[in-house]
Amino acid sequence: MGVLDRYSNHAHQGKRLQQLLDLDLQRRPKPEIRTAKRVCRRLDEDEIAEIVSEYAAGVRVGDLAQRFEVDQVTVQKYVRLHGVPRRTHRIPPTRLDEVIESYLSGKSVAALAKQLEVGETTVRRALVRAEVPLRSRGRPKGHQGSKDT
Repeated sequence: MGVLDRYSNHAHQGKRLQQLLDLDLQRRPKPEIRTAKRVCRRLDEDEIAEIVSEYAAGVRVGDLAQRFEVDQVTVQKYVRLHGVPRRTHRIPPTRLDEVIESYLSGKSVAALAKQLEVGETTVRRALVRAEVPLRSRGRPKGHQGSKDT
């Protein structure tokens, strides 16, 4: 019977397991639960006029948002409310055939994006919309790069 009692009472194991769990919780750093507080800032009419005129002159939305300490959505809202046409970073339809031809002849998406001053995703999306089969990303197998001889 002594052998059976030894293996049938597991109460002390539960207490030991709880002690181990408590130790582990004490060592772990507590996660930061609060998110950063957003600061809402009202712009006066002069600041709004400056944002609108600078956007129209070509200053990027992110740069304006940072300078005036507002969200990019706020900049876009005031630009839209003042009737300034939105700048798009799309490939002009007049240049799409040229882009497709360059890509099919071997030019990379990155090189085309740099040439057109747009993002690589913009070029990739334009090619997909035009139903151009895309090459896999990266260098072709066996490509050694430029060698200085």
